[in-house]
Amino acid sequence: MSKYYEKIIKEKCEFEECYWGIVTDPDGKVRNLQEEEEKFLANVKKEVRFINSLPPSKVLDVGCGLGFLLGALEGKHEKYGLEVSSYAADCAKKYAQIYNKPLEELGIEENSFDVVISHHVIEHVDSPESFLGEIKKILRPDGLLVISTPDFKSVCAKLFKERYRMLFDKTHVNLFSFQSLKDMLTDFGFEILEVDFPYFDTEYFTEKNVLKMLDYDKTDSSELSPACWGNFMTFYCKNVK
Repeated sequence: MSKYYEKIIKEKCEFEECYWGIVTDPDGKVRNLQEEEEKFLANVKKEVRFINSLPPSKVLDVGCGLGFLLGALEGKHEKYGLEVSSYAADCAKKYAQIYNKPLEELGIEENSFDVVISHHVIEHVDSPESFLGEIKKILRPDGLLVISTPDFKSVCAKLFKERYRMLFDKTHVNLFSFQSLKDMLTDFGFEILEVDFPYFDTEYFTEKNVLKMLDYDKTDSSELSPACWGNFMTFYCKNVK
């Protein structure tokens, strides 16, 4: 048992075309993720701005998916991605050099990267401790980590309980809270520079979602929680030890 997260045992999921191609979300909506590049980038524009504001850097996106974030980074950066899905890795090759193995199996040399991105990945991996330890090893001293994950103890999670929509992704096996991820990053020798809760400048900030939160006690018992401020958190960190 970890002091940093709750581990949920679920059926093994393969991160292939069924995950990165045409998918059905928890509300039953069918989506083609390859057609959502513009939508994805609108929701990660702060992360992209942050990295593009840096001097030329060697950047690794761990769990880069279809590669959209890498594609939005300026050409001054030396760009790499890691993706365990062969399908998604093949799609991402047009944006950067892509590794198609788990991070711990790559054998990347210590102090290799200036920036590591982990956008909604740590909630999926077998061992978050090993995962974060490997990131720390390959980051240079004072290197930067941008890491995002759902907050499973957010206000929305507490109000909707078992109807919290982040619980319905069968690949979410490590449930972090703001405090637990903060503690883990600090204990692993990262200085937290900023924490962001993306919402108000994303597509999810709608009248419908706000009203659903305000009237949470009146929602149908079959309805999942809405998108809400605090559901997602992004930590901007510096490798200091």
